[in-house]
Amino acid sequence: MGGGVPHIKVPDWKSFVVGDHTPELQKLQNQLAAKGLKDPWIRNEVWRYDTRLGTRGMKGLWRIAFRGFIPGVAVGAGFAALSYMNADDSHH
Repeated sequence: MGGGVPHIKVPDWKSFVVGDHTPELQKLQNQLAAKGLKDPWIRNEVWRYDTRLGTRGMKGLWRIAFRGFIPGVAVGAGFAALSYMNADDSHH
């Protein structure tokens, strides 16, 4: 009756590779290689550091979290101005 569980497309694990789009992970790989080490699970972090996604680091956080901040302040200031203009002069 509910239609069942929607089909979720899980991307292929081979699509996550460390490359030019993940400079932090490339640096980490090079540091590990200099010590003779290898991290086989580093591909699991590619989605976090992918510069092609555009929501990386603090810049992406500001863009997502405060997207409506300026319009919200403008609307709030407008409502405050209207309420002060229409307020009674009596104290009680």
